[in-house]
Amino acid sequence: MDKTNATDSQIYLKIIKSTQIYSQMNYPLQEESYQVIGICMEVHRILGRGLLEIVYKDAIEYEFKKKSIPYEREKKYEVEYKDIILPHHFFLLILLCLTI
Repeated sequence: MDKTNATDSQIYLKIIKSTQIYSQMNYPLQEESYQVIGICMEVHRILGRGLLEIVYKDAIEYEFKKKSIPYEREKKYEVEYKDIILPHHFFLLILLCLTI
């Protein structure tokens, strides 16, 4: 794989495959984790810093679609406190739909 044409996620996948420091049994989503981290690093490397969060989310979403990574964006969760559901919700930015 030529590093000049490889994306960050491809490089990190190659590193993890060549080292396999942790067993798949103890850490079953290693390759997926490295792929997602590589995507985030690539987005940051290309866009740089200082943009609104929504811009980074759009770029990450583009990469997930391009690589067929299942995800949900802006997933809404109710927050339970003692015996009530609070009136405000928690919104998870991006939920990856990975299976073990």
